[in-house]
Amino acid sequence: MQTDKTLQLPLSAVAEKIKSGELTSAELTRKMIDHARRVNDRTNAYISFREEEAMKEAEQADELIQKGEYRGVFHGIPMGIKDNIYLKGEVTTMGSKIHQDFIPDEEAEVVGKLKEAGVVIIGKHNLHEYAWGVTNDNPHFGPARNPWNPSKITGGSSGGSAAAIATDASFGCVGTDTAGSVRIPASCCGIAGLKPTQDAISRKGVFPLSHSLDHVGVMAKSVDEVAALFDIVASKAEPQNSGGGMFSAPDRDGWTIGINEDYYFHYLDDQVEELVRQAIEKLKDQGVNFVPVEIPTLEQVAFIGYNTILTESFGIHDENLKERLEDFGPDIQALYQMGVPPKTDYEKAKKIAQRLRAEFRAVFLGVDALITPTLPCLPPDIGSPTVTINGKEEDLNDHIMRFMFPGNITGLPSLSVPCGKADGLPVGLQLIGAANTESKILEIGKQVEVSLK
Repeated sequence: MQTDKTLQLPLSAVAEKIKSGELTSAELTRKMIDHARRVNDRTNAYISFREEEAMKEAEQADELIQKGEYRGVFHGIPMGIKDNIYLKGEVTTMGSKIHQDFIPDEEAEVVGKLKEAGVVIIGKHNLHEYAWGVTNDNPHFGPARNPWNPSKITGGSSGGSAAAIATDASFGCVGTDTAGSVRIPASCCGIAGLKPTQDAISRKGVFPLSHSLDHVGVMAKSVDEVAALFDIVASKAEPQNSGGGMFSAPDRDGWTIGINEDYYFHYLDDQVEELVRQAIEKLKDQGVNFVPVEIPTLEQVAFIGYNTILTESFGIHDENLKERLEDFGPDIQALYQMGVPPKTDYEKAKKIAQRLRAEFRAVFLGVDALITPTLPCLPPDIGSPTVTINGKEEDLNDHIMRFMFPGNITGLPSLSVPCGKADGLPVGLQLIGAANTESKILEIGKQVEVSLK
């Protein structure tokens, strides 16, 4: 499928064209909507389009530029948004049957920040039902399909967003991440995805899944573009990076990165491990220091994560699960049939989580970041309950969230960066930093990109 070359340009180049008047937002938005509609037949990345509203927003963006009121690199830039983030007065489905006609009377705070920056929102991205899953195999709107192989999952729950970005059908996206829902699809679809420090991006106006684990994050083709998008939506007064979030060459002198072999490099698919290790070697060649670190409580991450997310999610959906169970998809029904975890397990999980956070804080006294694979496996087939690790079939949920839960439990910033392909499918590596050190892990992520070119 032929893609307009303008849609393939880096954000910085497109922004310069709009700023100079060489390209109008209306022209760019029309190109993207038309392309996104065509490619949607293959990826199913969008649940809906808001064409009329988007064209009005684009025309308003152009008028502001003509008045000399240019707002920065995202002024007039079209993108979609995950369909669990509220647009006031417009249907927000949460990827569900129960909320398929829901119209919020408030706008998400993050949407307000996008609009302040001049972003044009062209539609709502597909997601796993209620963001409560990791495949984006949606029973109500159909599965989002991996751009590199449409028989494979995009990962979830922000799978539609990742597929749209990877196919030039969105210049970026704001998504949510409760157990990897930004980073999993970023890895599966070959883009960059940042789950920042918890509440670095406001959750106001975002449908919840688990109040202890929910984060709002950002996704784009490159680390530069993730940084730029984070700058405009973060809940801080000042941007973290000069130049609107677009990095110059990073300063890697003195970086020390930790590697936890026992947990993060235990039982990986050989193809994934090889690519991540190669990236580590390239960073070593450029002067980055690596040291081993120990985080003993990582062994209890699954207990913490599952007891927390299930207890809190069942609480949020309690009434509908009791009265409209048949209107949920089969995976959520199956979770409900398992039953709510005992209150004692939830309380125990909270206490263990405190210990895990303390261990991570201690580690970051000596390192700038941790490096891990994003996923231990390649994306499985749509509909498969298993993933393949070195030829052996393993439970999908147990393994695809293994390296995701720690970032949500601790609330620490975590970035997935592409590091190559195996069997034609993308592989990501993950960088985890201390609280509020997004700038640092983005700089390191940028260096990963540079070193792999």
